[in-house]
Amino acid sequence: MNGDKHDDKSTVPKLYLVSEGDESLPVITMLPHSFMEFIIDNNPEFLLGWGEGCFGVIYKNVLYRSCFHGLPLDSRILFDFYKIAGIHVDEIPGLNFRSVMRILKALNLSTVEELMSKKEIIEFGLKTGVLRISVNDSEVEDFTELEEFMFEREMEEAVVDAKLSIEQMEKCLSEKVQTYDECILRHGYGLKLEDYSILSKVDELFSDFDGVEIYQEPRIEDNRVIIGERGYREPVYLSELFSKLEKHPRIKEFVASYKSGNVKTYDEFLLNVEKGYDLKALSDLISQGLVYVKLDSREDKIKSYSKEENRIVLIGESGSRYSLRDTIRRKSLKLPLSVSYKKYLSRHNNYNYYVEWKMLDNVKYSTNKAPENLQELIRFVKSGIVKADGKEVKEVKIEGNEVFFIFENGDKKEMYHYVAPQNRFTIYGTINNNLDWVRRFIAEGYKDKNALKLALLLKRYEMGKKVKKLSIRDISRETGISEEQLEIYLRSDLFKRFGELRNGFFYIHPDISEFKKKVQVNRDGNYNVIVVDGRNVMRGGEDKDNKIGKVERIQTVIDYLQKQGVPKDKIVIIVKSSDFNPHRVDDVEKLRELEREEWIKPVSNDYDDKVILRIALEEQNGLIITNDNYGEFVGDNIKKEDIDDRLLKFNFRGKKFNIKREDKPKFDHFLKMMKEKADMENKDSEKKVEKNEEEHE
Repeated sequence: MNGDKHDDKSTVPKLYLVSEGDESLPVITMLPHSFMEFIIDNNPEFLLGWGEGCFGVIYKNVLYRSCFHGLPLDSRILFDFYKIAGIHVDEIPGLNFRSVMRILKALNLSTVEELMSKKEIIEFGLKTGVLRISVNDSEVEDFTELEEFMFEREMEEAVVDAKLSIEQMEKCLSEKVQTYDECILRHGYGLKLEDYSILSKVDELFSDFDGVEIYQEPRIEDNRVIIGERGYREPVYLSELFSKLEKHPRIKEFVASYKSGNVKTYDEFLLNVEKGYDLKALSDLISQGLVYVKLDSREDKIKSYSKEENRIVLIGESGSRYSLRDTIRRKSLKLPLSVSYKKYLSRHNNYNYYVEWKMLDNVKYSTNKAPENLQELIRFVKSGIVKADGKEVKEVKIEGNEVFFIFENGDKKEMYHYVAPQNRFTIYGTINNNLDWVRRFIAEGYKDKNALKLALLLKRYEMGKKVKKLSIRDISRETGISEEQLEIYLRSDLFKRFGELRNGFFYIHPDISEFKKKVQVNRDGNYNVIVVDGRNVMRGGEDKDNKIGKVERIQTVIDYLQKQGVPKDKIVIIVKSSDFNPHRVDDVEKLRELEREEWIKPVSNDYDDKVILRIALEEQNGLIITNDNYGEFVGDNIKKEDIDDRLLKFNFRGKKFNIKREDKPKFDHFLKMMKEKADMENKDSEKKVEKNEEEHE
C-alpha cells in the first residue's frame, strides 16, 4: 500500500474489513483524535477495519490504528470519520456506529452531514408522527434530542420507523399538510383528503369496522384525521384504512375514473380494468348466455344482474346471487375476451351466434386448421371425429342465441368454451394440423366414422414416408377398430388406394403429392385409348385373396373390347410385377403369355394407379376401366371431374363382363369417335391412293 500523501484531499479511502491478528507489521496505537488528524493529513487510499469499531492504516510499513468504540466523539470527528469510512460503516460491529447507520438508512441518507441538513424536515416528521425514532427505548421528540443522543450520549439501540421518505415529508411540508394521516394518504397512496367521500363508496375498506360509526366527513383533531368513533367516543383514525388500501392497489385509479365520470361504482371500475367491459356490454353478453360463474367443477350461467347501493349483483340460472367484484377478484367470472367481442359488435347489428362468428374470426387466416364455419363443424361431428375435454361430441344444438355440444355420455355444454380461445376442441386425425384431407375424405365417401379414422391414419403414414408397412394389430390399437373390421375395410376398393394387405400386414403406397403437382392433364375430351386397371379387374369385386379366375377375367375384358371393335393398339392393361406370383393368381403362365403378346404391361417399383392415371390423363388421353375412384389423386393439377369423366365402372355376372349402365354412354361415345376417326383415316388413305394412281397414269 502506498504511504505517500495524495494531492486530492477529497478522495474517500476504501474500507477493507480484516480479522484480528491478520497484520504482521509494527503497530502504533493512537487516540481517536490523533488518528483522524493523521488520516486527514495523509489521505490514504485504503483503510482497514476490525471488530468493535477499530480502524487502521499502513503507512511506511507501520500499522497506525485506533478504536472508537465507547469513547466520546464530537460532531467534527464523527463527520470526518463518515467522510472516510462512508457506507462501509454499517459493516462494523461497534454499537455507536451501527445505531447511527440505522437512522441514516431508514431515512435514505448517506452521511451525518446530510442528516443535519434535513433538520426542518425531520422536525416535521417527528411532530406529525410520520417519522418515529426511539433511542434506548426512549421516544425522540425533536431533532435536538436526536443530536444529543448521537454526539453526547452513548447510543445502545436505535429504532427508526419512517412511514414516508424524506422527499415525501419534504413535499408535505411544502404543501402545508399538518397531519400525519393526510401526509400518508397524499404521498403514500396518491390521494387527497377530499377524496374520502369517494373512498366511502368502496365498502370493502370498511367491511370489518364493526360497531363503528363512520362520519360522512372526516374531522381533524390534534394533528390526526378522525373518520369515526367506536364504543364510548373512542376515535377511529384515517390511518386504520391504510392497511386496507395496501390490499386494494387500484383505489387510486378508481378515484381518478370516478372523478372523470367514467364509472359510478367500484364494481364498474373492476369490470372495466379487469375484463375490458362496461355495464352495457355486460348486459349484451348476458343476453347471449356468454357469462358464467365457475364454482369448483361446475358453472352457473348468469341470466341477469341488479344494482344494489354501491354493488352490482349477478343472478345465476340456479338462483344464486354473486357479487360482481368478488367473482372478478376470485377469477371465477368467465366471459369472452373483450377484444374479440368488441370487434364482433363493430361488424354485426344483431348479437345472434357470437360463437359461430368467433369460430370464423379464429380461422379466417388459416382455414386449414379448424372448421370454416358452424355447418362444417356439424358435418365433422356427424362423422364422429370431434372431441372436447377428451370426450366425443355426438351432436351440435342451437338454442336461441346459444350453441351447445352434446357429448357421448349425454352431457350438454356451451360450445363457447371450445372456440374461445381457438382449438379447445380437436378434430381426430388431422394431418399436420391441415383439415383438407378430412374434408376430402368425407366428400369421397369415407363417411363412416371408423372408415374416416382409418383413412386419415393411413394418409399420415403415407405422407410420412418412414413406415412402409403396419401390422393389423398396431392399426387396431391406434384406431380402436377391431382387427376383424379392419380386415373388411382394408380388403375393400375404398382402401386399395393406400396399399395392400398381405399376411397380416398392410403395405403402404408411397406419397402421391409430387405426382399430382407434375402431371399435365389433357382436357380436350377426344379420348384415344382404353386403359384397364388390371389388378382391379382381376379382383372383379370379390375377395382379393381369392386367386381363382383372376387371369381369366383379364382375358374376358380383352375379348369384350375386341368384340366391341376396339383394336389392340387402343387397349392398355396395367398390372403389377408382383402379380406374377402363384400365391396371388391361379395361372401365372397365362399371364406371362398375355405379357409376351403385349396385351398387358407390368409395372414395378411404383404405384400402379399412378401409371394408369399418367397414361389416361397425360400421355395418351384415355378412358379407364376400373371400379376405383382414385379420389386420393384429386388436388393440385388434377380436378375431380378429370378423373370422374374417364371412369368406366364394370361388373362380372358369372364370367360375363359388362360396363355399368351409367357409364355405358361414355364408352359408346368413345366407340363412335374411334369409328369416325378410322373412317376419316380410311377416306384420307383412299384419296391418297387415287391421287397416286392419277399421277402414275
